[in-house]
Amino acid sequence: MLINRLTSKEATVVMSVIWFLGALVAWIPLISVGYFVDFYGSNGVCFPLHIHDPWLPGWEYSAFVFLGLNASCFTAIAVSYTGNITVKSKSKVEIVRAFGTI
Repeated sequence: MLINRLTSKEATVVMSVIWFLGALVAWIPLISVGYFVDFYGSNGVCFPLHIHDPWLPGWEYSAFVFLGLNASCFTAIAVSYTGNITVKSKSKVEIVRAFGTI
């Protein structure tokens, strides 16, 4: 499978969208909606992982971010690295075939 490289402008757009989405996920709880009451201030470290009282308002959002979003990002990174390693090992085999040994 051949994937074309991104141009500098395309990479800038992709990274800008990723940063925007990350900031949006962090800023959504700051909107004054009743669902996110004291979302970041529920513990002493301003971390919205509700361990002491897991059913505080906003726990579904925390679960989505910490479980769903992080799991999907981990999967994307793992697939990317696996593809990278596969391509590198195939190219090494081709080099060895072409030149004998390294």
